[in-house]
This record gives sequence, C-alpha cells and structure tokens, in this order.
Amino acid sequence: MVKLNLFFKLLIVVLLCTFGGLQAAVAKEDTTVKVSTEREILSGKSFNLKVIVTTDKVLTADSISYPDLKEKFQVGNFKFTKEKSEKDPSMNVYKWDFPLLSSKPGVISVNPFTFNNTNIKSSSFQIQVKKPATNEYAKRFIKTMLRSPKVYEDQLVMYRVETDILPDVKIQTYTPPKAENARIELYQEKVISRVSKDNSRANPIYKTQIREYKIIFNKPGRQVIEGPSISGIIKSSNKSFIQSGENQTIEVKPNPEHNLVSDNVTVHVQWTPEDPTVNVGQAITRSITLRGHNNAISQFPDLSIPEMPNYDIYVETTKQTEKLMKNKTFISTVSIKQVFVPKKNHDTFEIPDQTFVWMNPNNNEKKEAVIKGAQYEVSGFSFNDYIPRDPRYTHWIFMSIFACIFLGIFGYYSVIWYRERVGIYGKLHQLMDYRSYWKQLRKSWSKNDPYQTRNAILEWAQKRWPQYTIVGLSDLPFYANNKQAFDNLSAACWSPDKQAWNDSEIRKVINRNKDYRKPKIKHGINPYGLNGEIYETVTQKMK
Repeated sequence: MVKLNLFFKLLIVVLLCTFGGLQAAVAKEDTTVKVSTEREILSGKSFNLKVIVTTDKVLTADSISYPDLKEKFQVGNFKFTKEKSEKDPSMNVYKWDFPLLSSKPGVISVNPFTFNNTNIKSSSFQIQVKKPATNEYAKRFIKTMLRSPKVYEDQLVMYRVETDILPDVKIQTYTPPKAENARIELYQEKVISRVSKDNSRANPIYKTQIREYKIIFNKPGRQVIEGPSISGIIKSSNKSFIQSGENQTIEVKPNPEHNLVSDNVTVHVQWTPEDPTVNVGQAITRSITLRGHNNAISQFPDLSIPEMPNYDIYVETTKQTEKLMKNKTFISTVSIKQVFVPKKNHDTFEIPDQTFVWMNPNNNEKKEAVIKGAQYEVSGFSFNDYIPRDPRYTHWIFMSIFACIFLGIFGYYSVIWYRERVGIYGKLHQLMDYRSYWKQLRKSWSKNDPYQTRNAILEWAQKRWPQYTIVGLSDLPFYANNKQAFDNLSAACWSPDKQAWNDSEIRKVINRNKDYRKPKIKHGINPYGLNGEIYETVTQKMK
C-alpha cells in the first residue's frame, strides 16, 4: 500500500513537470503576425498597411520580405518601430507601416509576408480597392514629358518633369527618374505660378515645380525611362498618397562610330601672335570656342594638350555655358584659352590640326569640324640653352651652383670681418701686420750702418709691441736677456769707426725674438728673478 502511494506521488510529479515544460515552450514560441489596413480603400488614393509581429526573435527593418506587395501596389518608404511587449517583457513588438497606392479598383490577393532567417510567416490576405465617388484625391500631381521619342545613341535627350504644388497638398519626398544604359543629369529646377482651369475661389492659383533632365543613352534599342515618384499628405483629410510619373518609351538608333550628335556645331580658333617667329619667353596663345545645338558640353571632343617639355603650358576655361532657349533648343558653349611659353632657343613649335566628325540627326548628314593648329619658330637668347639636359649631370650642376653661391657669400663676409678684425679674422689680420712690419725691418736693415739698423729695430719694435713705451734699445721687452748684444750695437753707433761693426750678432738676436711674448706671471713669483732689471708688482693671494 505504501509502495502504491509512492508510485502515484511520483507519477503526479512527472506529469506536472512535463506539462509545465510544454507550457513554457509554448509561451516561448508564441509568435503572432497581424496585418491591418484602413476600412475604406479607394483607387488612386494612398492608404497605409500595418504589419505587427510579436516574437522573442531579433528582427530588423530589412528582415521583412514583400515582393508580391511591390508587384501589385506602388509602395512608398515604410516606417519601422520596435518596442517591448506590455504583456510579456521577454517578447518584442515590431511594426512596419507601408504607404500604398493602387490605380485599379477590385479585390487584390496578397501572398504571405516572410521574414529573413526565420520561420515566421504571415497568412495570405485580400485587399478590396473601391472606385472613388469623386476624383478629388485621384488628381495627377506629377507629369512627365519626353521631347524626342526617337534618338540616336550618344544623342542628348531633354526630359521634363512637372510637379503641381497645390495649397491642400504637401509633398514630402521626391524620387528622380531612372533608366538603364543611360546617364541622367539634372539640368535645371524652377518653380512657376499657374492659374487653375476652373478659376474657383478654393484653388485660384497654384505652383508647379519644373525639373529639366539631360539624358544620354549609351546603348541602342528600345529603352524605358521610369517616371519619378512623389509622396505626401492631403492636408484637409490628413491622408498620405504616393504617385508616379508616366513611364516613357524611347527608341534609340545605333551610332557605331560614336560621332558627336548635334543639330549644328561651329568652331572658332584664333592664334596669337600673327608673326610666325617668336622669342624665348614670348607667349603663344590659342583661343578655341565650340558651340553646339542640342548637345551637352560633355559631348564635345577632348582638347587636352600632349606633353611638351620645352614649353610652359597654361590652360584656362574662360566660358562654359548650357542654355535652354524658349524654342526648346539646347545651346552649349565652351571657350578655352591655351598659352604656350617657349623655354628653349632654336626650336620649332608645331601643333597639328585636330578634326572630329559630327552628325545631324535630322538628315543623318555627317560633317567634319577642324580645330586649326599652328607652327612657330623660336629664336633669341635663353639661359636654358646652356644647361645640359642629361639628368646624370643635374646633381653636380646644382651642387656646383650652390657651392659658388656659398663661397661668394663666405668671401664677402670674410672681407668685412677681416677689415673689422672680428674673431679669428682679427688674429689673422694681426699676423699679416706682423709680417708687413718684419718686411719693413728687413728692407731698412743695413749691414754697414749700425745707426740705421738701430733706428729700424726701434721702429719695428714700436709697431710690433704697441703696448710698451719704446724709446731706446733698453725699452725692448727682450733687452734684459740680450743686453750684451744691444750694448755692442749702441757702442758701434757712437764709435768713429763704424766700418768695423758686424751685424751678425744683433741679427741672430732679432731673428730669435721676432715673435717674443711676455712670460705668464705666476702668483707670488717674479719671473724676472730677484736681481732682474725689470720689476713688476704681483698681487699675492692669501691662503
């Protein structure tokens, strides 16, 4: 009995755990997808479709896939929001709000929405579109116009888009036209005022925004220009709408040679100077003006100049305009000024004629247009003629020029510093003075006249040692060490027999002491000895 009770209790526990886990799993996988629209949907009038997904999985704005919706409706830019579920915080609520437009009434079946990388899927549904009782919101706000239904490849096509801006309409977005195998460029955009046809008080005057596009197809065949689209709000009813311009079909004929297609092309070229001989540094100018009817500036031929190393080239675009005339003729004008400045003498400047072919699409006639060239002879002096063109010597030439400039500047300042006796130049100047004094002494020296030799020695010593007061031979700074030789010279000067004097002794003394320097004084010691004839006062430091 006890074992039976335990068995039933254990069975109850197992069942409770099993059903509890199933309930938790169901709660985790409880994903819902709801699709809702407005009650009344009219053709030609935009409406909103909302998709609400409640799940615990992570979704983004791009997770939803709706190819069937794009095929059956005109779809605008949707709004995406994400928030937590109020009932279960672990669940997220994702909302997509699509603005849609259908131009045909009836019941439209839509396939289920799918979500990328998940197994979430909505159910299929139907949308009933009714025909509006009035065409108030079915009015076409955007119109397209193509001026040439048949063109050639690489021919300019003007495409016009008109968008009415009514007082009760607010346009929020604009998507430009698209076309495959074509280059589309906005030419101009303007706003004009117009008067309503019914001339009613409700809508007396409204504005129209006009956009002119330039389209050039680069592939022949039947091409389609997808019309632009707009989206906005009707202010009175606060309803959003989406409208697209009518698609335009155009037949593009082949242009195998890719000639310039234009109704008319004119070329004007002017060269200056008129004289065929120019000097080095004299500018040679070519002015080119191209004008075309019903073609763009980008379709004109390339006017680039080849590389010319002996000339400085300057190119300036002086005028570049495109204008749509009242008769719907598109006129493009470009003016270019090219300047060539010769750098080398004895050279021939030559630019050949440039020819291009253009075709008139009205009669398929092909014509040639010529941009004239010119030839000039360059003469006159040029410093560039004397510079080697071989790049192997360029480094050495510039180094030599730099060295010459450096040596010139160094020499100039050396002369100034030498005269001003600045720094080492002062010592150099002093050495040169000592040499000149010594040369003057040797010039004034006399082997036979001791008196003339004495005067030459005194004159030389006075210049050589200006810091001493030298009047006689005893005032010489090296007299004490050579007293006997100088006394013999003095005795010979006053001797009646001057012919017996020999200058060899005094010559040796002067040669030995021509660079005499006073010995440095040591503290507390008289360098001249205790018995010397010259006494100097020395300041002794107390230790």
